[in-house]
Amino acid sequence: MITSCEKENLKHNIDIIKHSIKKYTTLQVKNIVEISDIDDICLEYLADGFFVKNEDTLYLSTSELGRISVIPNRFSTLDLLKIDSSEKTWEILNLLGDYLDNVRSIHVKCSHDVSETEKIFEDVEEFLKIKGFIILDIARYRGYSYSMWIKSEYLKNDKKSRFTANISIISSLCQLWLNSGNLSRKFIENYLVKLFKKKYRNKFLDYINQFKSIKCENGDEEKFLLIASRDDMHSGQFENIGLAPSPHLLKQAFCDIQIDKSWVLLDAGCGTGYVLYKLHNQFKRVYGYEINSELCKIARRNLKQAGVKNFEIFNKNINEIDIEFLTNINVFYLYNPFIGETFKNFIKKIVESIALKDRPVYIVYANSTYRNTVLRYNKIFNLVKTSEQLNYSIDVFFHNLNK
Repeated sequence: MITSCEKENLKHNIDIIKHSIKKYTTLQVKNIVEISDIDDICLEYLADGFFVKNEDTLYLSTSELGRISVIPNRFSTLDLLKIDSSEKTWEILNLLGDYLDNVRSIHVKCSHDVSETEKIFEDVEEFLKIKGFIILDIARYRGYSYSMWIKSEYLKNDKKSRFTANISIISSLCQLWLNSGNLSRKFIENYLVKLFKKKYRNKFLDYINQFKSIKCENGDEEKFLLIASRDDMHSGQFENIGLAPSPHLLKQAFCDIQIDKSWVLLDAGCGTGYVLYKLHNQFKRVYGYEINSELCKIARRNLKQAGVKNFEIFNKNINEIDIEFLTNINVFYLYNPFIGETFKNFIKKIVESIALKDRPVYIVYANSTYRNTVLRYNKIFNLVKTSEQLNYSIDVFFHNLNK
């Protein structure tokens, strides 16, 4: 029997699946299979959401994987496969094997705990890419990732352009709200009711309410807190608005780091510049990399207005960053800014920069979806601290100078 909290989480996942498929793909879902550790409640929600008849759905428990051949026997092609398993995701994918060539979309849960015998997300991701899938959405919750995948031929051609437009509108309104008085803020909130679809309006107002609950240290700080998500042109799969890191959690993560005043900080995916603002006094220089040109302008304006002088913002793709430049950095801050190969390549460049110029290096990784990518370099980096608050955490990795 699942709890009401777990049921709400399941419904949230179903909403993500429906939204991702309907908004970003041309796929018409006519049949669904769920393989799960729990009962078939998700299958019921999905069938209702896509108006699929009962005879075109199939539920299989992870305790009966010996019957997995029933799937290809019943469906020559499958529109949607949902895998919801704590420990058997990798086994299921391998059992399905070549049949995945006939599957059009997959929603998959897998572990992020390095101690699990289960294959971790990076391996599942590589496997699905080889099978011709691309990622639409990913979220992390209580040590697991939930990712949505689609065959590329079903992706809408205008997906990225529509995504970018939505980000620009929401980002502009967030910043307009932050820089307005109380009466103007109320007007903007009321205007949203008429302007946005319910999905965007509710997300905006939800984060506005979270923002109001935060106690800022001064008047400048609030200008940094409410941000639009990164415009990740590598994948373009996110379209949320959200808060910058909790001031309390950020302070907790950095409180034990012995920072030398000669050190340099890089925030990869710096958004509106909040972390640069909070930490600039502790470093000789702070840098931000941000692919979204609008957020770069906002960050530069905010930092200048707050009197920060030792900063520089680069409006560039992180893939273009130079290893020679990285040899100057001692602390890397990452708020889960990019996914997949982009993240792996960035961590690899950090490692190569250490080989080129050995020095003390910290990686402070918030909302660490790809923490195992860093843990794989365990001969170079040690996980020295994890700060947690509700379902959100910041991992701190450290490389000491080799003597």
